[in-house]
Amino acid sequence: MILSLLLLGAVSCHNSMNMEYEGIPFLGSIEERNVRFFADTLAVDASATSTDGEWFLHNGRLFFLDHNMVGIKEYDLEGNYLTHHIRRGRGPGENPAPFFCGVMETQGFTGFDQGWFIKQYDTEFELINSFRYEEDLKVKASTINRLLLRPDPENPLMYEMNLMSKKMVKRGARIILPIVTEHVRYNGYNKRSRAKRFWNESYIFMEIDSELKKTGHLFGHYPPVYHNSNIPAFSDYYFDLKNDSLYVAFAADPNIYVFGRNNKLLFAFGYDALEQQAAYPETVSFEEYETRFRADRSEYGYYTGLLISGEYVFRTYKKQNNMGYGIQIYEGTKYIGEMHFKEEVRLIDYSGGILYLALPPDIDKDEMIIVKTKICI
Repeated sequence: MILSLLLLGAVSCHNSMNMEYEGIPFLGSIEERNVRFFADTLAVDASATSTDGEWFLHNGRLFFLDHNMVGIKEYDLEGNYLTHHIRRGRGPGENPAPFFCGVMETQGFTGFDQGWFIKQYDTEFELINSFRYEEDLKVKASTINRLLLRPDPENPLMYEMNLMSKKMVKRGARIILPIVTEHVRYNGYNKRSRAKRFWNESYIFMEIDSELKKTGHLFGHYPPVYHNSNIPAFSDYYFDLKNDSLYVAFAADPNIYVFGRNNKLLFAFGYDALEQQAAYPETVSFEEYETRFRADRSEYGYYTGLLISGEYVFRTYKKQNNMGYGIQIYEGTKYIGEMHFKEEVRLIDYSGGILYLALPPDIDKDEMIIVKTKICI
């Protein structure tokens, strides 16, 4: 049920040094439908996995990219194990470190590994390209010392991959990575460490040209909801591509924002599903953030994921006070309904009228749980 709606018109940005969000059009609309769904649960053998990873649906197969063990396991659509790609090592078909994240596409697999290398593989998982993150940037001791004293959000050396997201997308040869700066004098944890400037000025995405192996454009900032309240516990953001446009959702923002191919903000849409009864609590130091993180995430609702597939947009969320989880469904920018679950669900993909979801693993049975959800809209 939607309790609060944004007015059709413009999303404004008040008292902000960053004017990116000022005056962008809000294109959302509502046409609630009777959304029915039928779920088929698959128990997938989790032996020889850490159960912590990322699922892909590609070419009629399910792939599991393990975040703690090297490699990708391949399954059929009924969850039966087929084969294993990329093993631990330094020889052909091997990699020395697990991958933080990756992307499957027609040309093959691209991953960002825990050695901070970007690796590209063909359709047979043979390595065809490898380079280190920001290896093209000339790093001098004097530059680092200067940045330590004078933080500069325009300098890509200020940033590292945002491991809260553990996701990447590709637009042609250009890789888009989530980034964050945790500079001791410029971060979103300590209010005294220029937190307001962090939320206003720091970038959240970096483009990398995989053909030229070159660090490219920094773009995107946190939206206005973060500008006047220090809420790092809800700073997660989620993104996906549609026709070269990047859709972005934030944990604490009911809007979904769309960036064009030139990385300029085009418009927003989206409606509140959280039924929040209070504003998110501020923290003023990293110590307070660490102390309160789990309790705050348990008490408050927030958005947890985003998937774009064809004309449909799916956004997951957690309800406040551990009251369950939900998925909003949009057709284009039009809200059409939602589904509710008792357990946390993670979006995998949508194909042939079936939404593929991952539930928390069953550790006792050593199984990962996939839900194939037939949606009738």
